[in-house]
Amino acid sequence: MSQLLNIDLYASTNIGQERRNNEDNFLVADLTSKNFWNAFQPTDKLIKLKLDKELLLAVSDGMGGALAGEVASQLAIDTVREQVIQIQEHIGFNQLPFYEQFRLAVELANKEIIYRAGKDVKCTGMGATFTGLGISQNTAYVAQVGDSRCYLIRNKEIKQISKDQSLVSQLLESGFITEEEVEHYCLRNVILQALGCQPYVNVVVNKFTLKEKDILLLCSDGLTSHIKNHEILSIINNSNNLQEATNILIKLANERGGYDNITIVLAQITELQNFKNIENTNSNELNIEILERDENLPKDLDLFEPITLENKPLDEMLTEQDDLSNLRVSKTVSKTYSQSQIKDEIEEGIAITSLAIPKITIEEMAKFEIRKEIKNKKENKSEDFYQKIWRYLLKIFYPNPQLR
Repeated sequence: MSQLLNIDLYASTNIGQERRNNEDNFLVADLTSKNFWNAFQPTDKLIKLKLDKELLLAVSDGMGGALAGEVASQLAIDTVREQVIQIQEHIGFNQLPFYEQFRLAVELANKEIIYRAGKDVKCTGMGATFTGLGISQNTAYVAQVGDSRCYLIRNKEIKQISKDQSLVSQLLESGFITEEEVEHYCLRNVILQALGCQPYVNVVVNKFTLKEKDILLLCSDGLTSHIKNHEILSIINNSNNLQEATNILIKLANERGGYDNITIVLAQITELQNFKNIENTNSNELNIEILERDENLPKDLDLFEPITLENKPLDEMLTEQDDLSNLRVSKTVSKTYSQSQIKDEIEEGIAITSLAIPKITIEEMAKFEIRKEIKNKKENKSEDFYQKIWRYLLKIFYPNPQLR
């Protein structure tokens, strides 16, 4: 396969001057080689990639206090990376356009954070922003939840691609406040959505065409709250390389107070093979297209690999010590059941052979999907077997009592 895109990359995160811990994280994931970098596996030098497949870049700003914020941001970037890979290897879902695969992965990250928060009281209320950039051939897709930003620098001009999902952004757009009032507005820290804070998130996906020499910047608000867009442009344009620009930006943000964690991912397209004649690379014209979610995409996708029990009835695989924690409820199913129907069918002796933890809210639990694979009559089962299954299903249905 011929290489399509050459790109230089550098990423870094900094705790800032006032925070006790760093709740930010970043992602650089080469889906060609499966190599990746993040805050715990940082890029200590400039990365040069030659891509045959897609590239994922992202910044996630965690929230929740104590250690919860950094847990949320780590879950966000890990889940998105892992799920994009899994989706691309999944028969059926691998036929979706790349931007829909990306969108689904971000939605799954939202569910994963909610689920983890429900399991650990220390993580209650945690959440994270997510602004990701997926590159496929000569096209960039920006997926956003929250107010971390994506910029494009083209021909020495800077353009904010993402739109802050924050209260001040809406107030500014409506004319209720001015640009000068934004910095000191009392509700400037209110964002309208974040991963882990609501059952469903609206992942806003934008699309635009890349050109050679384009520079892409992803950053948390720890940078943009201290440094204006024109200053960012000047520093990047006057730096010798991406690593130097990143270090100067972080240093300046800290010198101006460093009130928050600061995270930056910088990338430059150095060569676009096979696409040079498509558009005039000297043009500053930028067409950004908003890609709406396909209404046929599943709302409650769960791609965790189901347990395969072959042809053995479920009770033959259980012991007295088995608490069923290794079972999963599969969402790749053919029929919808209510909770009462599940109970009835368990009592009739249907062995449920594919279980996965449903990452959905109480309001959605009136319906739940399972796959029936083996039917056995009740006379071959003990009463304890059915009670054991049902207790486990209830634990799955209500993993977080605080959602009731």
